[in-house]
Amino acid sequence: MAPGLRSRYHADLAGVPVEHATMRYLGFEVLQRFRGRDDWDLTLRRNDWFKDFSVRALERLQNKFPPGQAVTLLSYSYTALTAFRLAKRLGWACILCQMDCGIEHETIRRDLAAQFPWLPEPRTAPPARYWDDWHEECALADRIVVNSAWAKRCLAAAGVDDAKVEVIPLPDLSPPEGSAARRKYPDRFDGPRPMQVLYLGQVALAKGIGALLEASAMLLNEPIEFRIVGPLRVQVPERFLRAPNIRWTGRVTHQKACEYYRDADVFVFPSMCDGFGIVQSEALAADLPVIASRFCGDVVEDGVSGVRLDAVTGPSIAMMLRELCVNPRRLEQLSSPPSRQRWGVQDYGRALLEQSVPVGMGAD
Repeated sequence: MAPGLRSRYHADLAGVPVEHATMRYLGFEVLQRFRGRDDWDLTLRRNDWFKDFSVRALERLQNKFPPGQAVTLLSYSYTALTAFRLAKRLGWACILCQMDCGIEHETIRRDLAAQFPWLPEPRTAPPARYWDDWHEECALADRIVVNSAWAKRCLAAAGVDDAKVEVIPLPDLSPPEGSAARRKYPDRFDGPRPMQVLYLGQVALAKGIGALLEASAMLLNEPIEFRIVGPLRVQVPERFLRAPNIRWTGRVTHQKACEYYRDADVFVFPSMCDGFGIVQSEALAADLPVIASRFCGDVVEDGVSGVRLDAVTGPSIAMMLRELCVNPRRLEQLSSPPSRQRWGVQDYGRALLEQSVPVGMGAD
């Protein structure tokens, strides 16, 4: 079996009834590619395919619940609408797991496009139907789960009822033992041994790549080297692609990403809008200090496991990197924070169960 398909199996679900249509979905994908579907047209068709599949599965399941039994349906944003409509007709409660920051993400991306015209992002905006369906999902949901306080603020700005939005951080999936050996730093960074700064993720406007590239230009003559890992979603100017202090790497496997975490001195996460930012947790699991924005999940403890930036700009990132570059001992301290209680899968599961809606609340 192909590695991508093997990864869809999890031993904990071996005895759990699971409705799936893997082969039908692969056929759908082949057909859409053959017809030349791409961009938002393909995204909407994928969402519609899953909506139809989920409703058919729910219709087969509905008779298994006795009349009057409290039933809660949990679904994820952008594919939940038709399932929620059916659930409401059946008197079920609905929980929406919001994966990102909703329509505010697009607003922020447009503002960044105006701020960084030299960094064009060749993508079209989602069609109106995409957001109309999302607003109806939010209206039908009895509870909405987001993964950060920032995401909750974004939903409130979009007019979503703040009273039914609950923050539940994503679980830490890293090995509990952390790194095998304590991270070592030199007495000083210099030309032969520059400070290694890692960025890992989609290279996109909303991920803060504009401010990071500005910072790299300001630090061109410093003993600081950037490695930018991930697929390009923007058209990067040639001067940055050829910059001597930047090494560009495309999409990598998870195993390779772990090697980059291991080899770096500091991780930078300058996101301008992120529902959570799981790469922060991955970096901390490797005892790698993180410079993070405040527009994402509250993963980094400011001054303990990294630094939280009040403003994400080229100058603010450059200033922080300079401070760490001249003080390797500070990086060493940040790489060995006091042990903290892990938020694991069981914790996340219990928090989701606590969102169960009282009997009758889900009915129209």
